[in-house]
Amino acid sequence: MGSTTKPSPPLSDKSRIHVVIVGAGFAGLGTAIECHRQGLSVAVYERFPELKPLGDILSFGSNGGRIFARWGPVVDRMLPVSINLQDYGFRIHKYTGEHVHTQDSMPFNRQAPTINGHRGELHQILFNYARDDLKIPIHLGCEVTGYFESTTGAGIQLIYGDVVIGSDGVRSQARALVLGRETKLESSGYAIFRAWFSNEDILADPLTRHLCENGDTFNGWIGPDVHLLVSSLKGGKDVCWVLTHKDTSAISDRWSFPGKLADVYKVLEGWDPICKRIVSKTPESSLVDWKLIWQDPLPTWVSKQGRIALAGDSAHAFLPTSAQGATQALEDGVTIAICLSRAGKSRIPDALRAFETIRYERVRKVQETGKTTRDKWHNARWDNVKRDPKAIELPREDWILNHDAEEYANKMLILSHQALVGNNSDTAPSSAKAHHERHGIVLVPQPSDSPNDPLNVMATMVMDNSLHLILELDINAWASSYRRKDFILLNVSLLSAIVGAYGPMLGPGFVEISEELDVSVNEISQATSYLVLAIGIALLFSNPLAKCYGKRPVYLVSGILLFASSIGGALTHNYGSFLACRLIGGLGMGPFEVLVQCTIGDMYFVHERASRIAFWNLFLVSGISAGPIVSAYIIQYSGYRWAFGVCAIFYGVLTLALFFLAPETSYIRVPNTSHSSTEASSIDQPDAKAVPGEDVAQPRSETIDDIEKEPQAHNDQQQANHPPIITERKDSYWRSLRVYTGRYSTASVVKVISRPFILFLYPGILWAFLTWGTTITFTIAFSYVNGVIFNEPPYNFTTSQIGLINISPLVLSVVSEIISGPLCDKICLYLTKRNNGYYEPEFRLVLMVVGFVLGVAGFYGFGATVHYKTHWTGPVITYGLVNASLAFCSTCVFGYIIDAYTALGEEAFVAVNSRNFLSFGILYVINEWLEEDGTLKVFVVLGSLFIFTSLLTIPIWIFGRRCRGRIDKIVWLKNYMRDS
Repeated sequence: MGSTTKPSPPLSDKSRIHVVIVGAGFAGLGTAIECHRQGLSVAVYERFPELKPLGDILSFGSNGGRIFARWGPVVDRMLPVSINLQDYGFRIHKYTGEHVHTQDSMPFNRQAPTINGHRGELHQILFNYARDDLKIPIHLGCEVTGYFESTTGAGIQLIYGDVVIGSDGVRSQARALVLGRETKLESSGYAIFRAWFSNEDILADPLTRHLCENGDTFNGWIGPDVHLLVSSLKGGKDVCWVLTHKDTSAISDRWSFPGKLADVYKVLEGWDPICKRIVSKTPESSLVDWKLIWQDPLPTWVSKQGRIALAGDSAHAFLPTSAQGATQALEDGVTIAICLSRAGKSRIPDALRAFETIRYERVRKVQETGKTTRDKWHNARWDNVKRDPKAIELPREDWILNHDAEEYANKMLILSHQALVGNNSDTAPSSAKAHHERHGIVLVPQPSDSPNDPLNVMATMVMDNSLHLILELDINAWASSYRRKDFILLNVSLLSAIVGAYGPMLGPGFVEISEELDVSVNEISQATSYLVLAIGIALLFSNPLAKCYGKRPVYLVSGILLFASSIGGALTHNYGSFLACRLIGGLGMGPFEVLVQCTIGDMYFVHERASRIAFWNLFLVSGISAGPIVSAYIIQYSGYRWAFGVCAIFYGVLTLALFFLAPETSYIRVPNTSHSSTEASSIDQPDAKAVPGEDVAQPRSETIDDIEKEPQAHNDQQQANHPPIITERKDSYWRSLRVYTGRYSTASVVKVISRPFILFLYPGILWAFLTWGTTITFTIAFSYVNGVIFNEPPYNFTTSQIGLINISPLVLSVVSEIISGPLCDKICLYLTKRNNGYYEPEFRLVLMVVGFVLGVAGFYGFGATVHYKTHWTGPVITYGLVNASLAFCSTCVFGYIIDAYTALGEEAFVAVNSRNFLSFGILYVINEWLEEDGTLKVFVVLGSLFIFTSLLTIPIWIFGRRCRGRIDKIVWLKNYMRDS
């Protein structure tokens, strides 16, 4: 490496990570600045001896501006040289001259501004900020000719550091070391003419004067396979234009050449005269012909030893039409710095692999937008554009521009901690070969090599291809398609919505139904209470059966029971048969309270689960709240039997879909004794030790029945120091329809049934049972009493009007569900930072304060407003507040259970949901109690009990971690909770 400056001396503080960054472009400077912010030691090496203001216009979206806003004076220095289009927008023309559409600019946001300016000027601002303001050592004139690494460090020739970031472009020497081979650059098939010059000649011409005389402008002309973009900046003082053109020549040692105006004129033949006029004002000396390079995503960005990583163009080249290349380089830098800072010096390889995991899939998707935008413009269908001018707009997708790289990296590292630390069978040892989702993303849990592993089918929340394949009867292709598991999720979510509605749907018609069956309202209410009892009984058996024999048979039996109970309810003419149908329906409803979360765990990786659980929960909550609204109209105008009839139609169709389109998702993963769970690690805790426990699970495509058939082969396989070789064939579609597919647990059914009761020895589980049980039971109580309260004076509501009361809880619960999840995550991130990067499940409990306030106001408020006969809006709004409280409490309770008792998840859910027995006791007497003591006394008592159980959160907040630690030391308890 040649150098005109003396390399930085060795670090005096050996505890700090020393980061060597190669390349002082946007990726290198961004990484250096962020590493400095995180307290790391940084040195930058750049091969050019001096900076030159090269290039044309460069864009940073609001996701980049959000990063700049955290860098002190950087935004204030950039705005004066950035284009300001607040009043002008982006004016799009057809290449022949017609103005097609004006795309409005995004509103200015000081905390996340959009920055567009001269590449060289913006780069100089960052360079000066890093070198002069932050005093980061930047060594110019240092050309890297080779890299090296060991298990303890890495370097560039004679410069040594703890970690090296190769950010020196698509020709980075680090690529060969990271990939183990040389890489070939490919032409994208296009090049661009680009120019930047002052505005004198443009202003002098009447045809072009409007481009500069009134300040900054941005215009585009879209043609066949070509587009021209023209900007004026700095109040119209400078002019920049970019023109794409076809170029299929091979990439040589260089891709930048002097441009010729004559070549530009050929491309613009037949175009709007103003386009040629703009080009004619361009000094040929300022014209550059620049080849656009494209390369599929590299398979990995991190070296074998985990000490060298690629960032920016070194890892991923972008087309200009994405308008995201430089911003994604900044996001790389933010993520690298946070991962290194949180990991500590002893965990650098894990930090770099975490960086790749967090960034890879996002970068790949953003990369694709460059191609899709280019193709949309170059193949514009002008008839469609005429009907919908917005179809030609430059895409501004929220998932790209609203992204906060710093917040996201911290959030993903918390998820990494949950997945990697603790007694968790999903944990993968760091020494084991990691499977990848695509091109280097490490997945948790690790999928097997089996084609029948549910994890091996990638998921997207899109159904179009699934429906197409099904309608075409190409069922085997659908069974292997990427959309299958999301189709399964949609199926069980729709069933959950109907299940949610099935319990409270008769509430608005209690009075009418009691008259028709010639029984008291209290007896009708008690029939629904027996349904709740049946749910509790079903829970005791459905989970053990699903754990031992698979979830598919349990789902199908549940669907059949629900269908049968609905048919029976539609045909019933006496109270006895009515009660029997409610009991049978309760037995069918039980599995949907615990199995859906487990099914999601079967099909999705850790980083995919939260959105799927939220998707399912939204269906469930909507069913509970919206069901009575719909059923009230059905009961009033068609009778209660048709409420059952409509449910029967849904259950019949969805159960058939479940049989034909939802194969078994249970999958056994046999422990590999060659790896211990103590090898697992967490980026989130630099010096944390993995909690010792069960051996780490390695993939194995077998059921317990298969293992018992070949015990010796199985034992030999377990003793091997490598993963098992999978030789099985993929199940055909018709084979996947089997109802029984073998055993999935070595534990006896009796043992599995008893486990949820043993879990009440865990203080956290007992707290969750009491808190969740009282909150949801008391919330359900409203659906029992509303039909009585609002049917009488002073309200005198009809059945349909009683149903409409549920609009309030529907709206407030959905809004609360949407708010509570992200808010809980933000609170956890904040508290984790305050706790020196250590995450505790107790952080999930903070939102109980919100649930507490809403619940107290709701319970006491409802009792008081009904007792004092206020306007109907009083009890309706307070009813909604209780449901909002339920949403916040559920986020806290189940978030805590998932994080604190990951390995006990299924049994823990059964234990918490055994609250159905508590619910039965309260709901069985609620209407009789209401009649005897009145609304005020009943709801004051319920509210007071709610306060008591909610306040139990305080000791869990204080002593929860200590309790978990002590429980974990009880050997017999840990052994009992294992399958063998």
